[in-house]
Amino acid sequence: MAKFRDMSPGTKVRLSGKFLRSTGQISGGEGSKVWTVLDAPCSDRLVAVDEERACPEDFTPEEYAADPSLKWRRIAKANLTVVGQLDSRDDP
Repeated sequence: MAKFRDMSPGTKVRLSGKFLRSTGQISGGEGSKVWTVLDAPCSDRLVAVDEERACPEDFTPEEYAADPSLKWRRIAKANLTVVGQLDSRDDP
């Protein structure tokens, strides 16, 4: 199993160049976004970031009441790079 870089709460992250190229998003707005990792429950492969999810209707009001962190966007750690650090996933 791959070991992902530590992305503790408060870490500034962005989508990696490799991920953006593989999804054809090089010229779009996603490449310029920077998020802060939140202290929200996620799996060891995902982080919650400070952007509300695009489809809030994915969950019921009861589910949001039980877990308020569901309102935040989650991104796979493998698709992120820490802002200000060199990362091989950003190589052309």
